Amino acid sequence: MNATLVNDFKSWYTKNSDFFVYLDDHNSVLFNRTKDIILVLAYIVNKKEDEISDELSIVLDSGFSYLFTFVSDLQLFLKSYFGGSLDGMLKYDGIINFYIYIGEIKDILKKDDMYSNDVSDVFDYILNDIEDIMKNKKDFNNKIEEYNTKMLSVMPMEGDFLTIPELFEDIRAKLYL
Repeated sequence: MNATLVNDFKSWYTKNSDFFVYLDDHNSVLFNRTKDIILVLAYIVNKKEDEISDELSIVLDSGFSYLFTFVSDLQLFLKSYFGGSLDGMLKYDGIINFYIYIGEIKDILKKDDMYSNDVSDVFDYILNDIEDIMKNKKDFNNKIEEYNTKMLSVMPMEGDFLTIPELFEDIRAKLYL
């Protein structure tokens, strides 16, 4: 087990914990996306170093990488589209959540060589439209349902497309957390 990774995560989480508390206090779907990851990582980093298996070390590394990117992306949205206003961003948390979700599905499809031109066209349309909604503070009622329908219409039928938050939901359940 790499003690540096444990310390890096603890330090990073301490610096960002207020952000997660804010999301949680405001019942944000963005917090819901990360809560299982946070629970699993807290469980791992609170173990004694010699109790952290190689498998748990990989889980820690994957979860930490995900959370780091997640917070970096949200900070970019916060700065680029919402003038630093967390309250302003939270008005769009549902559509931001879908933006992040479709980006994760896009990465999975690319990794599995299933990202066709048709998929790319639809995903790029959705991502660009969501960026326009955030940039211009447009209403997005019913958009998520519309986007989901479009996304599913071009998704390959075969394959298992579990995102990191979905995988961590399974890990949390297996660890009885």
